Amino acid sequence: MSDLVGAAQDFQIVVDWLYSSQAPFLPDDNWKTLRQSWLNSLQNLQNPFTPEVIEQIPRITLQTGDVQITLDWSVAADLDLSITDPNGDRIYYDNKIIPSEGQLEADIVCDNLLPNPPQAENIFWPTDVAPAGNYTIGVDLSSRCETSTDDNGTSEDDTADATNMPINFSVNVLNQGQLQTFTGTVSEENPSVEFEFSVPPNR
Repeated sequence: MSDLVGAAQDFQIVVDWLYSSQAPFLPDDNWKTLRQSWLNSLQNLQNPFTPEVIEQIPRITLQTGDVQITLDWSVAADLDLSITDPNGDRIYYDNKIIPSEGQLEADIVCDNLLPNPPQAENIFWPTDVAPAGNYTIGVDLSSRCETSTDDNGTSEDDTADATNMPINFSVNVLNQGQLQTFTGTVSEENPSVEFEFSVPPNR
């Protein structure tokens, strides 16, 4: 019991920090809410870290740097994030590290969807290495993921409504400490969207 009390006290510091202006960028407020729920369990002398939670934790810890781009969405689908840097080099699922040291560290596909939304893909440049200039963000719909089956053996994603329904997403860009958010949709009819941002030469 004393261990849970001490853990709750320590975790309270973490949660307070996440909700402060000093916290690093996190791609979705649901992540903060999740940590608040862990704290609530600890304060009630319950251990929130089940085997399922422990298995998920390493997959939802995203690295950051001077430049971080995070794509998140909340449905069962394989969306792909790509970035083209000022040198023309492109980071994507099949080219995860480029010469400017930008790297893709999280690639979500149908076989490794996170148990609880949001899904997230993350690209970042370590501190002091992102080249100045213009960057192009690409968001592409690769496929929808089969998630459930009805009594007739039909998946939700086999229905016309599911196929035609646009998938909402957001892209959060943490650029030299400044946060910029882009939102959009992808579908089979319009599977690709692009956005642009710039890294200034003096930083």
